[in-house]
Amino acid sequence: MSSSSASSCWDNFFVFRNINSFWPVLKFRIYNGNRTNEGSVNQSDWLSQQYTSNGQDSIIYTNTKKATTVKSFDPYKIKTGEVETNDTMTTITTEVNAYYGTDYDVETMAKINTIKNVDQIEAGETIQVGTVDLNGGTWKPPYEEGVVDLEYFEGLNESQQKITHYHRRVFEDGDIPKTKMELEKNESKNWTPPNGEAVAHNIGTNGNVDYRGKGDRSNQQAIYDKNGNLETTHENGGSYDYVSPKDGLKAHADLDVEPWLTWGNTPQDTTTVQQRREAMAQKPEGQAGLIYLDGKKKVDQTKEFAKEKGSQAKEVVSNGWEVLKDTFKQKPVPQTQGAN
Repeated sequence: MSSSSASSCWDNFFVFRNINSFWPVLKFRIYNGNRTNEGSVNQSDWLSQQYTSNGQDSIIYTNTKKATTVKSFDPYKIKTGEVETNDTMTTITTEVNAYYGTDYDVETMAKINTIKNVDQIEAGETIQVGTVDLNGGTWKPPYEEGVVDLEYFEGLNESQQKITHYHRRVFEDGDIPKTKMELEKNESKNWTPPNGEAVAHNIGTNGNVDYRGKGDRSNQQAIYDKNGNLETTHENGGSYDYVSPKDGLKAHADLDVEPWLTWGNTPQDTTTVQQRREAMAQKPEGQAGLIYLDGKKKVDQTKEFAKEKGSQAKEVVSNGWEVLKDTFKQKPVPQTQGAN
């Protein structure tokens, strides 16, 4: 299909081929060689499926009254931020929002990446997620392993922590064995075998087991279902650990478990905080983790409460002192008269 096939173009719509089911929200047209059908699709669901597509889909994207055909659709290289020929600021921003759960517009992404003209981006440029503050200062998550530790994470604001949590997927290996049989046959030395069912990776199912990477697979995690196939759902799939449990249970709980409890695996994870907590509580090690994290939260709340009360006490003392000084100014202490 050529760009001329789209005779009447909308702003910001996608045209798909070889996609079988759709969800409401994003407007689309499907071209089957003879005619186009119109409808809508959930933008996040579509994008999340395309990350694992076989590249055979075709897409037509219209943004500025001009249709562009991209054959053998290849998503934006979100793991590096490298711009390719068919990328636009609009498509990049859309994919970044789906991947990180952000709600950025094109202008915000341009500010984060110091792009002056959103209509002129070049292949080979780097455009990445991040934040921009009120003073124009920008921050981006690290793209090198080993940077995120507890000190780094606690120095971020909540928005940056959320981005950093979802950013762990950048470090996930794309070639983890698709079956448990393949892993045990070819890579057994790089994985610690499971000890029963996986903690927190059996939400809505059972029989999933957890392999933790070591050596060349350090910090990786592979979950296999009861049929021995790699689990890849947003709810139960394995994830990269900033700190592997074997390298420190406390740091692992702080950097990997607590963010998961708060935000889930991905923005498309449909589980609730309560479901994730209940999943953790199914095994003793999970219960221990919850006790630690809940205790830490209470300590933090107590410190915050004490800090607030201390601040209030200081304010009362300060106000009292000012009142006392004003009283002395208004009513001087009478002088004792000497004897004649």
